[in-house]
Amino acid sequence: MDIYICYNAISYSIAHALARRGLSLIIYDDVRLITKPTRHALQMGFSAKAYRLLDLLIRFRSVGVVYLPHHIHPPPVLQAAAAARAVHYLDDGLDTLRDSPRNFNLDNYAPDSTLYTFFEYRRLGAWLEGRKVSRVASFRDYPDFELMRTKLINVRGATVVIESAGLSRVDLGRLGPDAIIFGHPNLQKNHPHRAARVLTEKFNVERSLCAEPARRVFVGESIALVYLLYFNPFPQTEIHVYLDDAANLSALTPLIAAHSNVRLMNGSDARCAPCC
Repeated sequence: MDIYICYNAISYSIAHALARRGLSLIIYDDVRLITKPTRHALQMGFSAKAYRLLDLLIRFRSVGVVYLPHHIHPPPVLQAAAAARAVHYLDDGLDTLRDSPRNFNLDNYAPDSTLYTFFEYRRLGAWLEGRKVSRVASFRDYPDFELMRTKLINVRGATVVIESAGLSRVDLGRLGPDAIIFGHPNLQKNHPHRAARVLTEKFNVERSLCAEPARRVFVGESIALVYLLYFNPFPQTEIHVYLDDAANLSALTPLIAAHSNVRLMNGSDARCAPCC
């Protein structure tokens, strides 16, 4: 049985596209994700029950191919990967676009492994040069799998902040009390003390920003940034981009340069972020 490990909507959308041949097992974060029905896979949230099933598959030597989003996992997943016939990888976010990935140990990345990603991605991170890559799913669809973020919020004319790495340099207090601040789906990555109003649940960032034109968007190292670079339909929306390590995300450089409404900010820009 092939096994897919999914922690977010990105890896789940890739897994769902792949799990179309034979019976597979998709283990996913059932707090964050909506499952899409499939006749080709058994789907289970991360749980003791799921780990018991992994143990059974290992003991009966029934582990086929294991698909991982990266190299950081609980022991039951690592044990299944060790018993696998082969290990391949699911796009999980920005590491696919970074020149040096943060969540992979490349010494443990087998030369015959394939990374599965999105049709739309034209340029990938330098670490994937010479490695096998297959494009199997549409990046446009991935937000539809966000369980906690199913509703839209009207952002027309608003200043919007997407909590992400890089924005720690931005003085959110200067943006005014009416700024709409989207917290990160991972609550450990939020900084609610920096602003009075942080939306951490219910609202889909990408769908909201593509439904109505915001006045201005502040965004850091976030998959939402990549989504806006590909699909934002509103050229009047100013997008201010703050990256902790812009050199490591050189795959985004041509995308940023292709949009006159997108500006890559530096440290001095961050200190004097304009008021809304």
